[in-house]
Amino acid sequence: MFRKACIEDLAKVYKISEKRMREERGNVKIVLIDNEHVNAAADSLKKAGYVNVTPLPNLTAIEEVAPFDIVLIDVKGIGARYLKGSRSASLEGIAVAREIKRLYPLKKVIVFSAMLNEYKDHFVLHGVVDDVFAKDEDITVRNQKIDRCIHDAKANNLFNHVSVKKQVAKTDAKANH
Repeated sequence: MFRKACIEDLAKVYKISEKRMREERGNVKIVLIDNEHVNAAADSLKKAGYVNVTPLPNLTAIEEVAPFDIVLIDVKGIGARYLKGSRSASLEGIAVAREIKRLYPLKKVIVFSAMLNEYKDHFVLHGVVDDVFAKDEDITVRNQKIDRCIHDAKANNLFNHVSVKKQVAKTDAKANH
């Protein structure tokens, strides 16, 4: 059983001040896509210090995630309207997450689900998403995974949107040569 870690514990892990950890959580823009209990989940994230959380019960267009730094997306019941008629429709949130990473390769994407354990390692190992967690996993573990994505993105200057545009342009230029 996990002990509830607090910001002080996580700040020690990342070797930054508690104040800086609070600032990082407060500055990152997160979209939470879940067709069940999306507002309660968003409130839980806000209580943990992630103040810029936007709940979405579903996704109708991939472009809806464009303004966000981190995408938290459920697997089951997500993207049915967006994927209608596609071969990926049965994959639901997994297909949507893969499409988000394809269109926005520098965006951090974390998949979660109540039934994730059977294939969660596959998603991270094959680069489909940045991390995964089960819905019933300890809140501290969820927060650590989000903080790890924030820390990684900050270390690689991915939340600087000018930098992201330049990196995407470089990625596109390399792909075209």
